Amino acid sequence: MTAEQITMIVPVRNRALLIGETLDMIVRQTVKPGHLVIVDNNSTDGTPEAVKEWIERNPQGEMRVDLLTEPVKGASAARNRGLEVVDTKYVMCFDSDDIMHPTHISGIARELEARPDVELLYFDRMIRDEEMWTQIKSVADRDLLRAQILHCILSTQSYISTAELMRRAGGWNESLPRWNDYELGLRLLIENPVTLKLNTEPSVVIIHREDSISAASLSSDSEVVSQALDAMSASLSRAAAECKDEKRAAQLRHALKYVNVRRVVLAALIAREGDESMGQQMFDRFTQGLSSGEVSRLRLIYSVVKLLGRGGSTLGKLLFRQPVSKGSRRKSSV
Repeated sequence: MTAEQITMIVPVRNRALLIGETLDMIVRQTVKPGHLVIVDNNSTDGTPEAVKEWIERNPQGEMRVDLLTEPVKGASAARNRGLEVVDTKYVMCFDSDDIMHPTHISGIARELEARPDVELLYFDRMIRDEEMWTQIKSVADRDLLRAQILHCILSTQSYISTAELMRRAGGWNESLPRWNDYELGLRLLIENPVTLKLNTEPSVVIIHREDSISAASLSSDSEVVSQALDAMSASLSRAAAECKDEKRAAQLRHALKYVNVRRVVLAALIAREGDESMGQQMFDRFTQGLSSGEVSRLRLIYSVVKLLGRGGSTLGKLLFRQPVSKGSRRKSSV
C-alpha cells in the first residue's frame, strides 16, 4: 500500500539517448512507485518523443505515468512543476542520469509502512565520477541542521518526504542556479519534521557529469553558490525570529554559525584553486560584523582548508559547539 502512495519526479533535459534506460530502471523496481512524473525541461534533442515512445511500449499497469513540460529553465522549476500534480502522500526525486538499484523503492516502502508517522526518510548515497571512481556519502550526526549545512545529507536523490512537508517548506527555490537541493534540504529540516534515517547499503548511485542539468564550475560560480548560503541564512534567521519555542529558536540561531563555516570553507577552496585575492575578499565579506573570537576561529578554518583542501567541517563542529544549558547537564552520580 505504501508504494502506491509514492510519486517519483524525474526532470529531464536533452537525454533522448539515456532517458529510456532511466525509466527502465524504475519499471524494473521490485516494488514500483504508484505515480511516475517525467518533466521535460526545454529539451532540443527529441527527449519528449523518446519518452512518449517509451510510454507506448510500456503499459502503465499498476504505475501511473505522466509526461509534463516546463518551459522555465532549471531542474528546480521542473521539479516544482512535477510537485504540482502530486496527489500521493509521499514524493521523491530522481535524476535522468543516475542509477537506481532494483530494491530501492521496496526498502523505502517497507520502512514507511512500519513508521507511517515519518515525514522525511533519508538514506546514504554513492557518488560515481566520470572515471568510475565511487565514494559512499554517509554522515553520522544527530544534529541534522548541522549535518545538512556542513555535509548536505539531503541531496535530491537521498530522501523521500511527504508531499505536505515539501509544500510546507515551499518546494525548490527557482532563483538559485546552484546548490538548490542543499538549500531546500535545510528548509525541510527547519520545519522540524519527524525524521528517520534508513540504515542500509546505498541503493542509489549519483553520476557526476559535466553536462548534468545542474553542473557548473565552483570557482566560476562562487557568487552564485553564495546566493544559496545567503538564502539558507535568511531562512534560519526568519524561522528563529518566528519560533515560540526558545530552545528550538536557539538551535536555529546557532545553526547560523555553521553557515558561516560553510561560507569560509568556500572562500578557502577558491583561494586554494589559485585566486587568493578573491578568497580573501570573500572571507572578509563573510566575517564582517562578527565578534573577534568568531573571526579568529573562522580564520583557523580558512587557513586549514586553504592548506589541505579539507577539514573545515570537522573544525567547524569542534570550534562552534552549541553551549549546553546548565539545566540540561547531567548531574554527577558520585
